[in-house]
Order: sequence, then C-alpha cells, then structure tokens
Amino acid sequence: PAFSSMSYTTLTRLREKLLVQSARNAKVEAELRMQLEQMKEDNRRSELLLQKELLGESNTKSLREAELLRHIQESRDDRADVVGRYHSSLLTNPTGNRVSPSYV
Repeated sequence: PAFSSMSYTTLTRLREKLLVQSARNAKVEAELRMQLEQMKEDNRRSELLLQKELLGESNTKSLREAELLRHIQESRDDRADVVGRYHSSLLTNPTGNRVSPSYV
C-alpha cells in the first residue's frame, strides 16, 4: 500500500539505492567472512603451537622423571649392596667361621 502511492521515478530511485546498499552489504559480508576465516586459521595455528610447546615440555618432564627414577633405583641398589655387605660382615667372624644369624 505505501509503495502504490509512490511515483515510478521514486520507486526506481529507491530500488537503485537498495541495489547499491545490497552490493555494499555483500562486499562487507565477504570481507567479514574472509576476516573470520583468517581469525580461525590464526587460532588453529596458535593452538597447534601451544600443543607443540606443551608436548615438548611434557617430553622434557618425562625424560627428567625417568632420569630421577633411574637415579633413585641406583641409589636403592647401592644401599642394598652396602646393607648386604654389612650383614655379611656381621655374619662372618674374623676367623672366617659363620655365626648363626640368631646371635647377631
């Protein structure tokens, strides 16, 4: 009803304005889509970089943990050897005769 009272010239001008605005909107939408895709790609790259750094830190930590566990095991083995030699020396008297463990 509102358009029926407008002249042909007014309707044509309005249609042209709408076409121009639609073209602008399409251009802006395309630019925004490109920006969105770029942001998504940047985000993916950042995530991959963070995951790579985290993996590196995790590997370093695992290696350090394995080294510490190895050191702990070596210390335990060394201590067991010392304790074993100590007990052996207690069970053997100076002449080389064995003494019963119940007397030690």
